[in-house]
Amino acid sequence: MLRVKRLIVHQRLVLAELLYSGFIAGTAMLPSYVAAYTVPLLLSCIAVFVGGLGDDIGRDVSSKTRLILSFISAHGAIAIFRVWIGPLGSPYLNWITSILLGAIVFTVLILGGVAHATNLIDGLNGLAMGVCMLIAGRLAFLANAVADTIILNISILLMCSIMGLFVFNFSFGKIFLGDAGAYTLGHVLIWLSILLVVRNSEISPYAILLIFF
Repeated sequence: MLRVKRLIVHQRLVLAELLYSGFIAGTAMLPSYVAAYTVPLLLSCIAVFVGGLGDDIGRDVSSKTRLILSFISAHGAIAIFRVWIGPLGSPYLNWITSILLGAIVFTVLILGGVAHATNLIDGLNGLAMGVCMLIAGRLAFLANAVADTIILNISILLMCSIMGLFVFNFSFGKIFLGDAGAYTLGHVLIWLSILLVVRNSEISPYAILLIFF
């Protein structure tokens, strides 16, 4: 049993390393104006990645601790990019998002929620990575429609990074995503979505909501 547990931990670590190695390698080949977004985005993932990794290697990181670390990563992204979820055109939410503090708290809760939701669907081979690829592909489609080359390039890079490992996860589960990979993918995807909406006012936030549904 101990040997099997160590093998699963090793597989998760290998997948996390390959996923981020592929993303970083791809970043190195992108134009500098695109890398200026991907590098800070990766830096903002450190807290949530470490929390997931701790649980993957058997440190028994509590769900409360992982939630707090996802909030820390969300705050880090807000501090780096200086953007957050703004008014959503809903009378029930505008009173929250029209105030700076309310908008930041709402953004942090959404980021933490999506990161955890991504981890929750990591129970079946191919499900989490398949869903993340579809979301990244749809974000790329929207970015292309509004000629946002930065989000387009990052979304395609993320989709390709996942795709290269998807074949080892589906359908035989030769390698696993793990909490580190799941939390970080959720964080990156929702943050790409926020950047896409903030940078392109013609895109409705509800289009992003439908993509994640």
